[in-house]
Amino acid sequence: MVPSVLQLLGRDTRVFSTTTWRVLPEYRNHSLKLFFKATTAAKKSMLFCTTPSGPVREMLGPLRFQSIPRPDDHSPGPKVNRSVIITNAGNFLKAKLWKKLRPNLLTKVVVPSLIPLLQLFQARRLATFMTADAPSATQVKWADGGFDDLWARTKQNYLNTNIRSADFVNWYCFGNDSYAKELFGCFRGDKLLGYGIFWRKHRGRLKTLECVDLWVEPGESTVITSLVRCADKYARENSLDLVVFPHFNEALKKHLTGLGLLRVKFLRRREYFKADAPVSNEINGFNSYFVGSQGDYGL
Repeated sequence: MVPSVLQLLGRDTRVFSTTTWRVLPEYRNHSLKLFFKATTAAKKSMLFCTTPSGPVREMLGPLRFQSIPRPDDHSPGPKVNRSVIITNAGNFLKAKLWKKLRPNLLTKVVVPSLIPLLQLFQARRLATFMTADAPSATQVKWADGGFDDLWARTKQNYLNTNIRSADFVNWYCFGNDSYAKELFGCFRGDKLLGYGIFWRKHRGRLKTLECVDLWVEPGESTVITSLVRCADKYARENSLDLVVFPHFNEALKKHLTGLGLLRVKFLRRREYFKADAPVSNEINGFNSYFVGSQGDYGL
C-alpha cells in the first residue's frame, strides 16, 4: 500500500494505492483477508488499484471497485486510441508489422518503402502545429517554487485531482532512479504556465516517451503545444521511437486532435478506485482530472 495525498472533493486527503499482492499458492484461499485489510485502511478516503493482474481484475467488480473515468471508456474491445508522434518511422513500422510479415521481407522490402510515406503523412498533419506561435518550453531538472505558485493558482479547477506541489512533483519524478521521469515546463519569463511529466519505457519493440501528467493554467492552450513540441524534440535527440499521449479527459483529447497528432491503438489500461458512496457518487469525468500517474503507476 502506497500512501499519497489527493485533492478529493476539494480537500487534501490521504489516499492509498495497492502495489503488490503476493501469496503462496497453498494460502491463497486466505488471500482476501489481506485485501480486506487494504480496503479497511482506506475506508474513509480512496483506494486505487491501477496495475492489477488478470485474476485481481476479476475480483475488483464484486468488491465494488469502479473504473477511473476516461473519455474513451465507451470504445469497444481491449484497445483504445492514444495520440502519438512517431519519431522513428522505421522502428514503428517494424513493430506494427512484425506479426504479419517475415522479418527478412519486413526489413528489406516493406519498411523501407513505407518510411517516406509515413513521414510525409505525419509531417502534413503536424505542419500547423510545428509552426504555431507558442511560449517556450524546456526540460526542468528540479521543481521549484514556481510549481507551488502554479498549483495555488489552478487547484480549484477540479474537485478531484492529484496534489501538484513542488514536493510532490519532485517525489514522483526524481524519487526513484529505477523509474525516473522527464519533466518539461513552459514559461513566460519566470512564470510557470504548465508542465508535463513523461516516462521513458519500453512498449514491446518500441522505446516510448509516455505522458503521465499534463497540467496547464486555464486559458493557456498554446502551452500544450509547447510541451508537446518539447517532448518531440527530446524523443528525437534521445533516439526514442514514439511519444505517447493518453487522453486524460475530453478537452485534452480534442486539443491533441486539433494539433494533428496521429492516433494509434494501445492495450487499454485497467484502472480502478474504491471509495464510500458519498465520495464515489461525486466523482465523474467533469469534476475530476485523473492522469497516468494515478495509483502506483510509474513508482
